[in-house]
Amino acid sequence: MSEYERNLIAERMRRGRRQKYLAGGLLPWTRAPYGYRVDPAHPRDPAGVRLEATEVAVVAELFSNYLQEGKSLKAETQRLTSLGVASPAGRTRWNQATVRGILTNPVYTGTVYIGRSRPTEARGRHSALVPIGRGRGGHAQTSQEEWTAVTQVPAVITQEQFDLVQQKLAHNQQFARRNNTAYPYLLRAMVSCGMCRLGCIGRA
Repeated sequence: MSEYERNLIAERMRRGRRQKYLAGGLLPWTRAPYGYRVDPAHPRDPAGVRLEATEVAVVAELFSNYLQEGKSLKAETQRLTSLGVASPAGRTRWNQATVRGILTNPVYTGTVYIGRSRPTEARGRHSALVPIGRGRGGHAQTSQEEWTAVTQVPAVITQEQFDLVQQKLAHNQQFARRNNTAYPYLLRAMVSCGMCRLGCIGRA
């Protein structure tokens, strides 16, 4: 009965948050995206969202540069690192996952969406000495048809720019060398270091 009551309360809270999202009175952010700032007194209020000029310039240039012929995620990552631009985490070194996260975030078109990902159960084992998924799953990206627009914020790029970048990202990912070759290693996820417990990496 206690477990049922907890589940019922959790479901009611989820429904309440969703209603607030759809009414445009609540931001679905735990932390503002790179380039945005919120009102410290009301961090979930869409009316308090503003642009941070320095970071917005980085975002706008990132979208513009990536659309140029021959540009790649790796090239843009190296460029930002070499320029000493602070990453969203405040570090001087950028990684491709961070750059890709910015380029795939539709908030820069001025629209905030919910439903862009859904939690999934862990299926992979990172090491033979730890449980599958280390006790937690991840988040799978949903298709754009499943997104729900909830509010508007200041835009950094146009919708056309965003769509062109998504097309190029999809094309590059489809023809990336790492996605065209698979090696079925015999001891995949079965060999680990006895000291640090990390899984061993196979290379061809």
